[in-house]
Amino acid sequence: MSHNINALPASGQFLGMTLKVCTVHGQEFEGELFAHDVNNSETVILKEVGNAQKDHCHYHMINSKMIRTMRVEEAPPPHVPAPSGVDPKVLQARADAALQQRLASAGRWGVGVSAETQLLFDRLFKTHPDCKWEGQSIVVLGTRISPPYSPDDCSLVEGNDLRKLERIKKVLQGTKDQITRDKAKKELSGLTNGVANAPAQQPGPSNSSPGSSPLPQQGASSSAPHAGGGGNGILATPPPPPPSQAQQRGGKGEGNEGGKAGGQ
Repeated sequence: MSHNINALPASGQFLGMTLKVCTVHGQEFEGELFAHDVNNSETVILKEVGNAQKDHCHYHMINSKMIRTMRVEEAPPPHVPAPSGVDPKVLQARADAALQQRLASAGRWGVGVSAETQLLFDRLFKTHPDCKWEGQSIVVLGTRISPPYSPDDCSLVEGNDLRKLERIKKVLQGTKDQITRDKAKKELSGLTNGVANAPAQQPGPSNSSPGSSPLPQQGASSSAPHAGGGGNGILATPPPPPPSQAQQRGGKGEGNEGGKAGGQ
């Protein structure tokens, strides 16, 4: 029996019936009526039953305006279960839990405080989950820590339990000291990594050729022999010392004897 797909009610009572559809282009599709959108997209979705497998199946999405004929091959079962999906109540419960968690985490952020102060609050919150903000003051275990957040700035919110006050002072001072040590360690680690990653200095080219003697240093220029007037770095023997008086007298005698021998 042929039917017009748009004549089917939009309710889900016909879901599950087996239909055989022929389009205006002559294509034929057969399957269970999985979905039928009348008001918006005018789309029909058929679940193919002939090649259904264990893990997957095929779906055909057809525009109802492109359907020429439709025949009901098999009537729907007496009770068609609702399409499987996520329970809206479960989704709402998850959304509410996520919202409450977000609101709780937002209360742990101080307004108008520095990053160091926020870090101090976060460290205190790890060991004292009741830690909270009141303006720019931190309240923990019935003790208020006011700016600038030193042990001397601690005061009891109510009561006169001095032991509690002293405990919070010790915890606050220990937390601040730990933050200072962590900061110093991080800075030292950065300096060490910078030195380790610095490129090594390459040795400069040598001015001396193979087989030549090294040039004298500037500080030893007075004692090292130099070439006379050249300034070209070639080593030379030093000039002879001046003759002594005895050598001068001997030289004169030799000159006189030479002169006499020449005269003879």
